[in-house]
Amino acid sequence: MQAIAARWLQVISVSTITLNIPPELDNGEREAIALALETGERQILLDEREARQVAQNLGLQTIGTLGILLLAKNRKIITQVQPLLDAMINTAQYWVSRSLYEQVLRQIGELID
Repeated sequence: MQAIAARWLQVISVSTITLNIPPELDNGEREAIALALETGERQILLDEREARQVAQNLGLQTIGTLGILLLAKNRKIITQVQPLLDAMINTAQYWVSRSLYEQVLRQIGELID
């Protein structure tokens, strides 16, 4: 609610979900893809592999939560990814495979073999 009050986040309802967005996807993912298409946005934040594939097939560029964390670190918005990623996993029950976890941390120099 604070993000909405601060006006850096807007809530927009989607008018139509087209048939080329499979009903097997989560409702939130379907609405996000439909809204991007409806508003002409070309970039979308999605984590689930199936939703990302559908979005890409519809001409959208996708990025996931881990990609956002990497961008934030590279742009010096955050100083470390690992504490945030650990909190996401432990507190918010965000699931990420051990190999991807290590790959991301290795990529940004926070995990040294």
